[in-house]
Amino acid sequence: INMAGKVLYRDTFDDSKEDKKENQLVVLADADYTFDFDSVKAKINAGFRTIDQDFAPFARSTETRSWVGGYNSIEARRGQIGGNGGLTLTLPLNNTLELSGDYYKKESADRENITATASFTNSHFFGVTAKASATGNRAINTVTEENTDTLTTSASLAKDWNLPNKDKINTTYSFATTDVLDKTTDEITFTNKLAAKTTLTIPVIEKVGLEASAEFKTLAGETTPTYVGKLTHSFPNGLNLEAKATKAGDAKVDWYTQIEYKTSW
Repeated sequence: INMAGKVLYRDTFDDSKEDKKENQLVVLADADYTFDFDSVKAKINAGFRTIDQDFAPFARSTETRSWVGGYNSIEARRGQIGGNGGLTLTLPLNNTLELSGDYYKKESADRENITATASFTNSHFFGVTAKASATGNRAINTVTEENTDTLTTSASLAKDWNLPNKDKINTTYSFATTDVLDKTTDEITFTNKLAAKTTLTIPVIEKVGLEASAEFKTLAGETTPTYVGKLTHSFPNGLNLEAKATKAGDAKVDWYTQIEYKTSW
C-alpha cells in the first residue's frame, strides 16, 4: 500500500487580536494499492481531506497575488471536508479504464458536491493515443435542498511525428462540450482544438520551442476561432526568451515578448 499524508496545524498572531486566527487545520491523506492479475492490473485509490476555511499560507493571510507566496490546491479547496476514490484498470492492448469519484461538503457555502468521472484510453493502434471521458456533477444546496446536475464530455487524439533530424512534433486534436443535460443543441458549447508543439534542434541556436493551436468554439450556430502561436528559447546562462501571439475572433492580435533571467545562489 502506498500512503501519503500531510497535517498542518497553526495559530497565527499579530498586533491586533481582531485578526488572530486560531486552530487552523489541514489534513490530507491518500492511499493506493495495485492488484496484478497477469494481463490485467487493478489500482484502487482513496483519499480524505479536511481544510479549515480560514487557512492560508504562513504570513500571507490576506495576500492573493500568485507571485507573492503562491496560490495552491489547498487554498482552492478551503472549507472543504470530503474524500475521493478511484479504480484504474490496465487492460490488454494498451487499454485503460479509469473510474473516479469525489465528495465534499463546504459549510461556508451551504454546499455539498458530488463528482464522478469515467474515462477510457487506448494507445495500441498506429501510435495514436485516443481518450474519451464523461464527468457528472451534482451540487446540493444544503439550505434549500435544491440539486444542480451537470454532465460534460470530452475526447482527444494524440500522436507524435518524427522529423528527419530526430526531433518530434506532438499533435493533439481534442473535442469537448459544456453541460449537455436537458439542453438543446443551441445551448451547448462545442469546442474543437488542434494543437502542435515541438522543440527544434537548430545549429548554433540549439533548442527552439514552437507551439501553435487553433480552437473553434461553436454556440447557437456561431463559431468563434482562436489562433495561438508561441516561440521560446532558453540560453545556458539562465536567460529565457518568449514570444506569443493570440488572435481571438474579430479582435485584434494580442501579442507579447518577454525576457526572463533566472539565477540562484
